[in-house]
Amino acid sequence: MKITSVTPKTDSFKIEIKNNVFTIGSCFSVEIAKYLEKNGINVVCNPFGTIYNPYSIFKELEILYNGDDIDPKNLIFENGVFFSPYCSTEFDGETENEALKKINDTISEYRKKIKESDVFIITFGTAIVYKIKKSGEITANCHKLPDNIFEKT
Repeated sequence: MKITSVTPKTDSFKIEIKNNVFTIGSCFSVEIAKYLEKNGINVVCNPFGTIYNPYSIFKELEILYNGDDIDPKNLIFENGVFFSPYCSTEFDGETENEALKKINDTISEYRKKIKESDVFIITFGTAIVYKIKKSGEITANCHKLPDNIFEKT
């Protein structure tokens, strides 16, 4: 039997109590955030819900960092629900205004927090993306909608 011995290097980087940590991505980012919070670290986690693919994570970071509000042209109406391809289902609304308010209130709340963060932890769940067939827009979440409105790529 062969054995390979590995001695991991220690890194000088450490997350400390004074850090503001921003976690984003898959459900693993949520578990990391819970662990850090339990240990007294200030953490912001997935403001728009759990996001799995790299493109959607980038879009969410871009929206939060730039602080641009979402406007009605960014919403999609399907099966009686208004939703944003950038957010999870908790931001869906029965009316355009309801969805926009939830999304834009979150942008306002987290705009400053993302800029104050000095540690970012990004966890990717998959490289697979789902596009909305009508628009070609990549969606972060399928919003419990029928699979025939999406194209898997």
